[in-house]
Amino acid sequence: MSIQHQRRSRIQGIPPNAALLPGALMVLVLTSTVFANALQGGFVWDDLELVLENRFIRSLSSARFFFTPHYWRECHTMPGMAYKPVTMGSFALDYKLWALEPWGYRLTNLALHAANALLLFAFLRRLRMSPGVSLWAALLFAVHPIHVEAVDWVKNRADLLCFTFSLLTFILFVSALTEGPTEGRGALGRGRRYAACLAAFALALASKGSAIAFCPLSSLYVLLFLPRPRWRKALTASLAFWILAAAYLTCLSCLVKSEVIVVSSPGLDLFRLGRTALAYGELAALPTRLAADRVVPSEIAFSLGTGLGLVLALVAACLCADRPRRPAALLALSWAVVALIPALHLTPISPRPLAEQRLYMSSAGICLLLALGLQGAGWLRGRKVLAPVLMLSLAAGATRRNFAWLDDYTFWHDAVVKSPGLARPTCMLAGVYLARGLPDRTLVRCRKVVALRPDYVLGQNMRGLAFLQKGRLDDAISAFRAVLAADPEDAAAHDHLAHAYAAKGDIQAAIREWQATLKLAPGHMRAHQNLGAALERHGRLEEAVWEYRQAVGLSPSNDAVVFCAVARLKRRLGQPDEAAAYYRKSLSAVPEYAPALAGLADLQSARTSPGETQTN
Repeated sequence: MSIQHQRRSRIQGIPPNAALLPGALMVLVLTSTVFANALQGGFVWDDLELVLENRFIRSLSSARFFFTPHYWRECHTMPGMAYKPVTMGSFALDYKLWALEPWGYRLTNLALHAANALLLFAFLRRLRMSPGVSLWAALLFAVHPIHVEAVDWVKNRADLLCFTFSLLTFILFVSALTEGPTEGRGALGRGRRYAACLAAFALALASKGSAIAFCPLSSLYVLLFLPRPRWRKALTASLAFWILAAAYLTCLSCLVKSEVIVVSSPGLDLFRLGRTALAYGELAALPTRLAADRVVPSEIAFSLGTGLGLVLALVAACLCADRPRRPAALLALSWAVVALIPALHLTPISPRPLAEQRLYMSSAGICLLLALGLQGAGWLRGRKVLAPVLMLSLAAGATRRNFAWLDDYTFWHDAVVKSPGLARPTCMLAGVYLARGLPDRTLVRCRKVVALRPDYVLGQNMRGLAFLQKGRLDDAISAFRAVLAADPEDAAAHDHLAHAYAAKGDIQAAIREWQATLKLAPGHMRAHQNLGAALERHGRLEEAVWEYRQAVGLSPSNDAVVFCAVARLKRRLGQPDEAAAYYRKSLSAVPEYAPALAGLADLQSARTSPGETQTN
């Protein structure tokens, strides 16, 4: 090859064959080092319901159930809001491996994030981008602090899996279009690679619907990287992705009954979408004020993050104007924009309008733009130092951010510090104090919640629970009644009010409130168990047995307690054989459960005693 041809290849970004292993090892080591302290953390926020209290992940046999519409309509923690069977199946596999050890679930997330960084590196090399651009893009992606929320929060497994399968889809798609049927040692045939590509895309959709962003990106790849004579055939091949995406949306709409966003011009708030996009741009460009809870700014204001975002946009424009780098720059820019569109939410989502996890896929395009910009800044002094400094700064920020995700206290305390004007973080921090037996601190936080948002129902509930913990039962009852006056269908308020009545000794009123709770939330395990205990205190033993039985299976970790309670009631009802059977069921759930061992031993001892009565 002539020197002139070598220069032309280098300018066009077509490198000579280079080993992937050194770069891959660098990506793997750096990712593992930056996120190592994340393994110290526990389950936080939605992890409790989605993992800790989810009975369906306790068996791998549930994997098929996760693919059925019934699970997502009736059994998921947020019925009808999503369809992510692959994600739920991964939690079942985690339970098989780690039981309920949070570090194991976080380790899986970390492994997926490292795999995504490696796949991004491999994909960019597959596109014939230079080793330097490919490596720096993968390294920046691996250590960006914006990804801490996706890695440390077990619940966000969906974003990680979706990107894993999306990258596999892209790699297989490019391979099917650019390689011959038998090119490469052990290579699959073109048709088989294409079939594997479609299977990977189906898995990406079954992980999270944001994989739909791959559809326009696949078509754009064809237009940017393939010669014009091959466009028609390649675009026809990409049509299958659009068909799969349409089938996925139809499934959501017809089977799962999930809300599919339909854009209507009169209701589309372009100004709000612009503010949201700008806010996400600031988070990606300057990830120094990351927080679990934030709001979309009410107006567009210039800040350092905005300035850095504009600089990045200018870099993208310059790269697009540079003909040799134009295809890569346009792909990176389109990747960042297209993957961000689902995060903008064309219809507002009030619970959490901004979430860092939603930038996970989009950030790959941003990191590629940065890497291309660093490569193109040959005129800049210190360019060779700039890239490592940027990477190390991001890595330090990610490691520091991991400490905010250690437990519920660090998580919500950080959110309150970063977003002091929001009611929810303050209220959730009050809940942490309540769980630690600090009702006075809880009440202080609840007063701040009321000052920030007087109509916030969760804050009123938390205030009532603090009164209940302090023994101020009348104040607790008044607080819960105020909540129910505003929202009579608040199941949590009915449950809390029942506890207050039970503590006051008004068992009949407690029974009434727990029945109201179960009418609104039939799967409320604690309500079934507490109603059973209240009926037992009221002397209605048969009804108590029935209620306890309804609690079985709703929280498998609590089944031993429920079986033991039923055994105790069966003995009181003069049914020792059934009592013994339920004690054994309790021991089957938890082999060393002391109350069941003691109850069974006492029952057997009583049977051998000459003075034993059946109703002992």
